[in-house]
Amino acid sequence: HTILLAPAGSAPVYIWGEQTHNSTFRFLTFQGNYGLNGYGFEAGSTLSNYGAGGIFLQLANGCHVEGIHGINAPQKVVGMNQCNHTRIFNCRSTRTESLGTYIQWDFQDANGTDNHFYDCTFDGNFLCKAFESFGSVGDKFVRCGGRNCSFSINGAAGWLLDECYTTIEALSWNND
Repeated sequence: HTILLAPAGSAPVYIWGEQTHNSTFRFLTFQGNYGLNGYGFEAGSTLSNYGAGGIFLQLANGCHVEGIHGINAPQKVVGMNQCNHTRIFNCRSTRTESLGTYIQWDFQDANGTDNHFYDCTFDGNFLCKAFESFGSVGDKFVRCGGRNCSFSINGAAGWLLDECYTTIEALSWNND
C-alpha cells in the first residue's frame, strides 16, 4: 500500500489519468493538508480550483479503481469527467476539518456513461459534499455512504442509488 503525502504549504497530491483506457489504480492513500487550519483555505473563500486529492480520470474508459483512501483531500478522492464503463470499489474519504467553502465532491462522475461506485465511504467531522452524479447517464452508487456526507444527482439520467446511507450529526454543518 503506497501513501502519498502533501506536506503543509504544498499543492495537493493526486494522479491525473487522461485517456488511460482499461487501466487499474489500486491501494493508494492520499494524505492532504486541507482544512480551515491547513493550507490554502479561508472561511467564505470563493475559489474552486484546488486540484484533486486522489485519482482524477478524464476521457478514460473501462478503468478499475480500488482501495483508494483520501485523508483531508480538497476534492475528488475518485473523480471522473467524460469517462465510460469505469468501476470503483472500496474507496474512502476521511475529513477531520471543514473546508469552509464549497469546492467539489469527493466521489464524482461528471458527463460520463455507465460508471459504478461500490462500497465507497465518507467519514467526516463536518457535513460535506461526498457523492455526485453530474450530467451522467447510468451511474450506480451501491452501498455507498457514511458519516456527515451528502449525495447529489444533478442533470443525470438512468441513475441508481442502492442501499446508500448517511448519518448526519447535530452541529456538523459549517457553511460548506
